[in-house]
Amino acid sequence: MRQFAIISGCLIGIVLNASPSSAQVGETRLPSASERVQQWKQRKPNELLYANISFGSLVADAQARQFLQRHNLKASAVFMAGAGKIGAHRVSASRASAAAIAEARQATMEMLRSSQRSERLRAQRFLKQNPADSVGQSPRARAFASALERNERLRTKITAGDPIIYGLQVVGSADAVVQALSDPLVRQGEPAVEQNGRVVIPRLEIPEELRPDRDLDPMQGQLGDAVLARIKRAAGQRN
Repeated sequence: MRQFAIISGCLIGIVLNASPSSAQVGETRLPSASERVQQWKQRKPNELLYANISFGSLVADAQARQFLQRHNLKASAVFMAGAGKIGAHRVSASRASAAAIAEARQATMEMLRSSQRSERLRAQRFLKQNPADSVGQSPRARAFASALERNERLRTKITAGDPIIYGLQVVGSADAVVQALSDPLVRQGEPAVEQNGRVVIPRLEIPEELRPDRDLDPMQGQLGDAVLARIKRAAGQRN
């Protein structure tokens, strides 16, 4: 699966938030969301509660900020999707706030700019190592061109300010989390639970329509010349 992950503005690797819709940790099936909240209020009445929340569709940054404000919550993670990619931007507990939403877009853009520079070098090396007349027929070249096109489409979405947020990890009072879970914007809510002395925040199920494996190959149906042209464009070469 194609994913990107950013924590506190730094690219650190892959983060995938996916699990069965009936939350479980390992082989242990968890109590319902409402039962988890009640348990938290009984066992940790003075502690803030974390929860992973996904929306019914991709939402704009402003919508996500309004959601937090509406329920008096802070964001400790922003879950994003676009152009066949799934990713997360996380901040430390001390930095949890609505500002994480703007940081997520900025950090993702910086990551994509950095990847664009490496793509240029990879494309130049690829063209140098492979005869031009064979590139268009190569499955490896087609896969490379598809990856280049997906990254370009994501850069365009990020720059244009298009909606890319499908969920948030939030923190607030147990009552605030309960209120947020009943918001019409919410599709799935997974409050934290204490298990074996540690706090676990169940993972979100990635909405079916956003799953990377549902994304069509952007180079599907393109002729070999188009594949070659796409790689040349990434390399900074004219056709």
